[in-house]
Amino acid sequence: MTREFKESYKESYKESYEKRWHGELKGVS
Repeated sequence: MTREFKESYKESYKESYEKRWHGELKGVS
């Protein structure tokens, strides 16, 4: 596993996590 791969994986994971978090927040409010 290269460092570049880990970085891009972390970025996409964080992005999808934030999207889901905001989505749930919108659903609640």
